[in-house]
Amino acid sequence: MMPVALDSACLEQTARRRSETWGLLAAALEYPDEGLATLIRAGAVMHRARELFGALAPGLDASIAWTALADVPPADALAIEYSRLFDAIGPGGPACPLNSGALLGEDGRLKLLEELVRFYNHFGLTTEGAPGNEFPDHVLAQLDFLHFLSECEAECLAAGNEGADDYRRARTDFQRRHPARWSVDMLEKLERHAAHPYYLAIARLIQHLATLP
Repeated sequence: MMPVALDSACLEQTARRRSETWGLLAAALEYPDEGLATLIRAGAVMHRARELFGALAPGLDASIAWTALADVPPADALAIEYSRLFDAIGPGGPACPLNSGALLGEDGRLKLLEELVRFYNHFGLTTEGAPGNEFPDHVLAQLDFLHFLSECEAECLAAGNEGADDYRRARTDFQRRHPARWSVDMLEKLERHAAHPYYLAIARLIQHLATLP
C-alpha cells in the first residue's frame, strides 16, 4: 500500500500539472500577437504541452499531431486565421465563436451565463473587468477557471487541507458540464472550416483534458 503522505504528494503533483495544462491551453488560444507567435514557432507550446499530457494522459501521445503546435505562419498571418475563425464580424459571424453559448438562443444563453456566474461567484471570482470584456461563457474564462480550481486543489493537498476534495469535485463537475460538451462542437466547427492544424490540435487537447478525472 502506498503511504498516505506519498499518495498526497502524487495527487498534488497531478493537480499542479493539470492546473498548468489548463493555463497553457488558455494562453495558447489567446489572440496571437508577435510574442505568442514567436513562442509557438520556437516550439515552446508544443514541448510543454507534450510533457504535461505525457504525464497526465500517456496513452494520448500517438493521437496528437504535436508538430502542428509549432508549425505556424508568422504572427500577422496567424492573426488573420485567428480572426477568420474566432473574431469575424459580419452577417454570418465567426466560424467558431469563442462564447460557448453563442448558438443557444437568447433564453438558452441566459441560463448558461447564470450557471457560470454561480460557479465563479461560489469561489469568489467574477468576469467583471476581464480582458476584452469577456462574457462568463467565453472559453478562455472557463479554461482559466479550471486552472484556478486545479491550483486550489493542489494548494489544499500541499497543506493537508480536506478542502481539496471540494475543489476536485467542482473541477470534474465543471469539466463535464462545460468544456467536455462545447469542445466537441468547437472541434467540429474548426474541421468544417478547414482551420489551421494548430487550432485543431488545441481543440483536441481541450477535449481530451476535459474528459480526464
